[in-house]
Amino acid sequence: MEGYIHSNVSIASAVTSYAIIHMKPFILNPGTVYTDTDSIFTSTPLPSHLIDDDLGLMKDELKGSIVEEAYFIDIKKYGYWYYDQSQTIVEKSIISGISRDSVNFAEIKSVYNGNLITKEIPVRFNKSIKTLNININ
Repeated sequence: MEGYIHSNVSIASAVTSYAIIHMKPFILNPGTVYTDTDSIFTSTPLPSHLIDDDLGLMKDELKGSIVEEAYFIDIKKYGYWYYDQSQTIVEKSIISGISRDSVNFAEIKSVYNGNLITKEIPVRFNKSIKTLNININ
């Protein structure tokens, strides 16, 4: 059927469960400050034999740079900044449900401190009452 999304929830569940098993030693590491299905933030360096681009190893997304300041608000809600190779400040934010990096670091810090921020989010999907079709933008 054209236009329908076909997925297998049991396969997605199995992959996610295996990822949690694989991440367990990292989660239990006392230096771990945040972890998700496929990522980890630590206050101590990982042993070099665990870092590579190969499947099952940790990839250094910051290419040797170190996070200078970070705020972890909740699951899939955090922000941080670091200096890149040319000493330029790079801000990153992850907030589930909105585009990556659409919240700046000052806003992340503000939310962490209990303040509210307002962001306009464009329509993500439309449902036609007439045809009952759903269009995702």
